[in-house]
Amino acid sequence: MRLIAQALVRLPFTLDFCAVGSEAPAIEWQRDGIEFALRFPPSLTEGTCGKSIYPDGWAWWTGERIVIEAGLPIDPAGNDLEALRDRVLREMNQVVRTFLNSYRLRFHRPDIHSVPIDPAVLALVLEHDDGSRESLPDAVDTLSHLSLPAEPPLDSSVNETTIGQFKHDLEGNVEQPVAAQLALDAEWLRSLGEHERASALEKLASGLSHSAATPTN
Repeated sequence: MRLIAQALVRLPFTLDFCAVGSEAPAIEWQRDGIEFALRFPPSLTEGTCGKSIYPDGWAWWTGERIVIEAGLPIDPAGNDLEALRDRVLREMNQVVRTFLNSYRLRFHRPDIHSVPIDPAVLALVLEHDDGSRESLPDAVDTLSHLSLPAEPPLDSSVNETTIGQFKHDLEGNVEQPVAAQLALDAEWLRSLGEHERASALEKLASGLSHSAATPTN
């Protein structure tokens, strides 16, 4: 029996594709017993923008989505569905992170960053030994279990009080401290699983804060 997972990742930036024809080849490989595939949007499909067609048959287009697939053998008995879902989502997020970081550096695209997979778009299918397939239910919806705060989030929303703070910054063209901005960048990177880059930024932010606090003679 195999578990097959697929997720459509919508990107807040575009990637460039070229092919002789309308489809860039998929990337397929195996790691740690899991079969992975990254598939890219064919030209002239939703989320793409055709750029040019060249005399030698090459086409160039941009796209804002990728599809990741993963397949792994599982024991027919005693599987925890949610644990399997968590594992495959973790592995697929690592794949997306590795691909986008590689794209970013190889093609010098500083605007590229890691994008986590929305668990809601993860589709799981069981492939039985006889070739038949069974779609698994979606993840448990946790929205109904969320508890609302007892008070409105006045400290972290735009409201009649904080508008005055924003107006002060806008009128004075206030630049926020670089160290504080870097600390937030590090927090964001850490949430994406980029722990090494986050640690480097945290060290830099700490050094800048220390320098700013040290009086000069």
